[in-house]
Amino acid sequence: MTVSKQKVIGIDTESRVARTSLDKAYDVLATIQIATDNEVFIFDALALKKKKAPKGIMDNFFKNKTTIVVGHTLSADLNGDVTGLLGFDGQVECQRIDVYPISFELNPKEGRGLAAISKSMLGKDLCKAYTLTNW
Repeated sequence: MTVSKQKVIGIDTESRVARTSLDKAYDVLATIQIATDNEVFIFDALALKKKKAPKGIMDNFFKNKTTIVVGHTLSADLNGDVTGLLGFDGQVECQRIDVYPISFELNPKEGRGLAAISKSMLGKDLCKAYTLTNW
């Protein structure tokens, strides 16, 4: 099944974090992850900056008003840098559920990171075994 036909999609991005305020060139988008019920797609954002995806490849996904996109800090994950790398340059029209602000309402004393939110909302541990900090 293709991403554009999914009713609910998970999206997340990872960035190389600047070590100091003087190192802003290092603070760049590194990966884009999109998850469906059955599949996970990982895009190398660093490579996409060199050779962008063909225009229109993700139009059905970002323009579909019935698609629900779930993520943590979605405003950053669905910004123009991310959508542009995936070949989309229009207005994002899909529905969005950002669990980060919702977590303040549901669990005001819990942590705000995605692992803490996964544990408190879903009762599931989020595996961080493959987390990299040096992209």
